[in-house]
Amino acid sequence: MSSGKQFQSPPSSAFCSFRRSLLTLAVLSLISFICFSLKSLKSPLQNPSPTTLVSAKVETENVAEEEKKDEISGVFHSPEVFRLNYGEMERKFKVYIYPDGDPNTFYQTPRKLTGKYAGEGYFFQNIRESRFRTEDPDQADLFFIPISCHKMRGKRKEGMVFKLDFEKAYDHVNWTFLDFVLRMKGFGDKWRLWVNGCFRYANLSILINGKPRGRFGATRGLKIKMNKSIVAGINIEVQVVRDIAAIVGCGIGEWLLNYLGLPLGGNPLSKEFWTPVLDKGTSYENMTLIVQSYVEGLISKYPYWNRTLGADHFFVTCHDVGVRATEGLPLLVKNSIRVVCSPSYDVGFIPHKDVALPQVLQPFALPAGGNDVENRTMLGFWAGHRNSKIRVILARVWENDTDLYVLNNRINRATGDLLYQKRFYITKYCICPGGSQVNSARIADSIHYGCIPVILSNYYDLPFNDILDWRKFSIIVKESDVYQLKQILQNIPDEEFLALHRNLIKVQRHFQWNSPPTKYDAFHMDWAWLSLSDLGQAQAQPGPNFTSNWDST
Repeated sequence: MSSGKQFQSPPSSAFCSFRRSLLTLAVLSLISFICFSLKSLKSPLQNPSPTTLVSAKVETENVAEEEKKDEISGVFHSPEVFRLNYGEMERKFKVYIYPDGDPNTFYQTPRKLTGKYAGEGYFFQNIRESRFRTEDPDQADLFFIPISCHKMRGKRKEGMVFKLDFEKAYDHVNWTFLDFVLRMKGFGDKWRLWVNGCFRYANLSILINGKPRGRFGATRGLKIKMNKSIVAGINIEVQVVRDIAAIVGCGIGEWLLNYLGLPLGGNPLSKEFWTPVLDKGTSYENMTLIVQSYVEGLISKYPYWNRTLGADHFFVTCHDVGVRATEGLPLLVKNSIRVVCSPSYDVGFIPHKDVALPQVLQPFALPAGGNDVENRTMLGFWAGHRNSKIRVILARVWENDTDLYVLNNRINRATGDLLYQKRFYITKYCICPGGSQVNSARIADSIHYGCIPVILSNYYDLPFNDILDWRKFSIIVKESDVYQLKQILQNIPDEEFLALHRNLIKVQRHFQWNSPPTKYDAFHMDWAWLSLSDLGQAQAQPGPNFTSNWDST
């Protein structure tokens, strides 16, 4: 029996030891598995493999690239080329601003950032705020000549002067009104009675060489011969004077108004009274002399102009003031880059050298138009002054049409608040005929308010023409097609109109000035075009600057 007990004991002890070993192994395996699992979960965050990093980076870059491509697609001649050039411009392009000149005349922002000079004013302000400016001329790609002709002109007061021509018949005067005016001006009763008696009852004569010649009665009053009368502007834009002359029906003169070579209304005892006899210059000619002296001073003081004969220099001017003030300087006009709002070929604009600055009348009176095509029920719209041949024809042909809302003049403000601007919101196509220059501020207005611009102007180098494909967001017709304008617009399919409108919304930011400037706004688009001009990369795109490129049938 005892031998049997001794025989059974060892197997029981060995079995327990074996179970403990299995349990220990299982626990160790479980711990190892848990540690391995935790390490596997943490490893992608703490120690990613190079392959994982590269893959994630590529995916992120691809998403960003797609967003950028979508941001500039649809309205550019070559979106990818523009994107690459724009990025290169932002990284490397530099401009040096000449510091010389009278700070009250040259190196200052123009008088205001509103109206037709807004583009010039914003450019001067933006260039000082931008990353492109450098104080080192050796790093500069371009040299900016800070000429503000508008600033020069703004140093003087503005005014209008009428020179009236009277007939001997002395007709069409309301004597009661004349007496009222004399009384309000402070004339006494005796003086007014004497004037009244002279014109009503006395015979008058004209002194010739100090002797009275002939007599005539004055019983019928005064008569003004408007066709021989003139109006002259004092520091006022030429177009404003033209508009007033057209309304009044008189001619246009220049100040100072002279009679027998001497200024009317002057003091002959003053030395300045005789200056016009000795000095034949006008205000524009004087401005030309100022600009010439300034530029010649820069050329003699600095070596940069002579390195390229001014090919890497540029200046900015908007409207006709700066154009007229610089057109007498062929060295400046032909050699340097002109950034102008009036890209007319008849004033020396050289395509693919000069840059067309968009004429933007900021601030806009109303918000930008958007996805509102369902509200655009009117086919076409134009209202404005008839200060060009094409505008006269447009008004005469279409002013009574029911589909084209064409007015013979500007909308009278007395009829309602901002009626002109509100018309843009309800119109599909806004007609933009050239005025005294080929350009029109209505183009930027149309773009802002979401109305597809109809460019009706021959030989117009449209802003950013080498970059933007204007046919994708506007309609361009020859001036000779004005008689078929309604049919041309009616023949545009709805699908094409919707595509044009979508693209128009995309380009709105390119025709907007900001302070400080923002990416792809008017300032940066001008720099993109300037960089192309400087690098000689501006390609002669088959764009709409020549009217023969558009088939209106």
